[in-house]
Amino acid sequence: MEFTVNAVKVTSLNSDDAKGPLMDAAIQLWSVRLATEAVGWTATLERLAGLGFRRVEPYGVHLTAPTLAPELARLRLVSPTSHGFLEADCLPATLEAAAALSVAHIVHPHLDVEFWADEAALDRTAAMLIAAADAARIRGMSVGFHNHEYELQHTVDGQPALFALMDRLPPDITVEFDVYWSAIAGMQPTDALARLSGRVRAIHVKDGPFGATAADQVALGDGDLLLDGILAAVPDDTLVVLSLDRMPGSEADIWTAIERSRAWLDERGIG
Repeated sequence: MEFTVNAVKVTSLNSDDAKGPLMDAAIQLWSVRLATEAVGWTATLERLAGLGFRRVEPYGVHLTAPTLAPELARLRLVSPTSHGFLEADCLPATLEAAAALSVAHIVHPHLDVEFWADEAALDRTAAMLIAAADAARIRGMSVGFHNHEYELQHTVDGQPALFALMDRLPPDITVEFDVYWSAIAGMQPTDALARLSGRVRAIHVKDGPFGATAADQVALGDGDLLLDGILAAVPDDTLVVLSLDRMPGSEADIWTAIERSRAWLDERGIG
C-alpha cells in the first residue's frame, strides 16, 4: 500500500505483501527503571528478552555498563545505541563504557535551555558535539542528540533551535528523533522528519494525545499519533526505540504498556 507523506511517496508498514522484519526495534532501558529498582537488572532484562526484545538502549552508559555488560552477554541482547553524556568531563568514561557494550552510536540525552538560547549558545553546543564526534570516530563510533520539546518550540536563526543546531553540525552527527516530544511541541512529527531528512539514525516512539504533556504518554497504538505514517516516513534502517520515559502509573502499568507496545510492533513486522 502506498500513500503520501509531505509529498513523498512511501510504503505503508501495514502492507499485506510485506515480508520479514521491516525495521529493527529496541527499548530504552529508562522505561523500566521502576522495575530495576524493584527486582534488579537480571529479572528485568530476562522479562524484556521474554517479550521478544533483542536490542536495548542503555542510559547513563558510564554508570550502567558494568552491571549491564555480563547480563546482556548472557541473554544475547545487543545495544546498537546508548544514551551517554558527551560533555568533555564525561566523554572519556562514556566512550570507554560504550565500547565495552559494543555500542555503535552514542546519543546525548538532554541539554538544558541555556544550550539553546541564541546563536552563540548553539555554536558552543555544536562545538561540544563535534569534539565528541571526533573522539568517538577514533573508536569506530558516532554520536547524536536526543530532542525534547523545547528545542522545537524555541527559535534561533528564525527556525526551531534543533534545526538551527543541525545546520551547524557535520552530517555524521545525527538526531535520535522523539516523535512524541515533537507532538508535545505542537509540531507534526512527519513535518520535522522531512526537515531532518538524512539526519535521523533512530527514533524514539511512544503514543498519547497530540500536543498534550509528557505524562500523558501511553502504549503504542493507544493514543492519537499517526504512528504508521511516522514510521513510513523514515528509512527501513532507522532503529525504532520504544521509550516510555515519563509514563505515569505503577510498575505493573508500565509493563502492560510495554507488552501492548511490543505486540503493536510485532503486528507491523518491526523486530
